[in-house]
Amino acid sequence: MRRSAVPGVSASTVAERGPPSIRPTSPVNIPGPMVSTLTVLFADLQGFTRFPESHDAAEVSRMLNRYLAAAVPAIVRRHGGDIDRIMGDAVMATFNRAGDRPGHAADALRAAVELQRETGRIADANPGWPRFRVGVNTGPAMVCL
Repeated sequence: MRRSAVPGVSASTVAERGPPSIRPTSPVNIPGPMVSTLTVLFADLQGFTRFPESHDAAEVSRMLNRYLAAAVPAIVRRHGGDIDRIMGDAVMATFNRAGDRPGHAADALRAAVELQRETGRIADANPGWPRFRVGVNTGPAMVCL
């Protein structure tokens, strides 16, 4: 069975029964997940859950925007990570998703240190704001490109 982008539905079913706008004009070859060694960086704000209880929504939004404006460039622009997702106060980034960065673990560690340094400056200037904590792990993972 050829794979389609819809779990449990074969590419041939899409080709035969799907609406004309999504029917492929040539054979569909969608690669499945592959195992790759990559590094994942997780960062979140320690104590964030309590912060909105004592601050208005505008202050919470300003805090998150200030932190993310410092954290994302530290990860992506300067150290080659890919932001996988931002979930409220948390950031998940991957390094070496495409399998083309041999120094990805060191890149992620440098990004983690820079993220903490840059966001630490912001926290120092804003007493009472929570601080980022960061975890980094390297190993095999299922990757879809």
